[in-house]
Amino acid sequence: RTLFPSTTLVRSEDFLALLQGAEDGGWSAAIAIAAEYLPNQQVGRYADNGRLTVIPASRRPLLGPPRIEPADLLTPGRSPYFLTEALAALGERIGADTVVIDLRAGASELSAPVLLDPRVQRIFVTTLSHQSLAGTAMLVRQLGQRAPAALGEDPASSVIITQYRKDVHTEQVQQACDELSNALFATLGSITANHDSGDTGQVDTGVLSQPVLSPFREELLALPSTWDTVLRLLENCHVAEALDSILPRPAQPTEPAAESPAVPDYPALRRRLADTARELIFAEKRGLSSASGFLATEPLRRLLGDHRTEPPLALVVGAKGAGKTFMYSKACAARTWNA
Repeated sequence: RTLFPSTTLVRSEDFLALLQGAEDGGWSAAIAIAAEYLPNQQVGRYADNGRLTVIPASRRPLLGPPRIEPADLLTPGRSPYFLTEALAALGERIGADTVVIDLRAGASELSAPVLLDPRVQRIFVTTLSHQSLAGTAMLVRQLGQRAPAALGEDPASSVIITQYRKDVHTEQVQQACDELSNALFATLGSITANHDSGDTGQVDTGVLSQPVLSPFREELLALPSTWDTVLRLLENCHVAEALDSILPRPAQPTEPAAESPAVPDYPALRRRLADTARELIFAEKRGLSSASGFLATEPLRRLLGDHRTEPPLALVVGAKGAGKTFMYSKACAARTWNA
């Protein structure tokens, strides 16, 4: 527990250091250490409301080059895709559905180990700016030559065209779609090879090579600070619908047949509400007898969410009636930090 003395948060550079220093050349020890602390980095209130685990890039307050780069992991005896395999294993260990890696623009020694793995679903974001379009098309074509996606084995690459206005850039959008569609088609290695074979089982290449369009939305220029608020904003802007064609599709459980809703017993519900309210008029009366019933305010969620693996050392301040004594009594009633 002294591995990260300044904070219990895990950064990307921490994970790279653990991978680079592994004595056996594998990733098992690095994943075990990182997975222990990652619960402190979850945001979002509920799993079905988009719970997210965030791994920042660095813990250093001052700017500077990375001490360990992804290329340093490519030692003899390791897979050329060692980094992406380790990230996939870490995601599986913590039960993540998807691992998203935010790379810098263009191709560099930092992004190449991820971009050159054809098993990674590579998604490029571009505007209608000529430099951005030309650079994206060139990078996509190069990846089609170096690391094409194999049909039935690897996910197809995608391009998102964003920050344009429907009423102004209609012609430019069509030209960009044509150019990028040709570049994306070149990345479909085995699909292209069998395109003229007459095999009716082939996937429609027009669908796989069609860019995704995401027009300009003023609401997305200034995102709020909390993840739950961001989710509501994205829902209002229908971002998920725009990205539906490239999103992974997990298996959905079969829904049971809906039953007719029962008529609520309103008198009984009112009595239960009155009993609960009566016990909570003075927080101290109920607090020591039960650990349930926290008022889940944002500061309290942050206190618990940022310290899932160990108790914090925290000074709690607030005006009279803010809930300080109530929170203290609930913590005492729980007896352990995990509870």
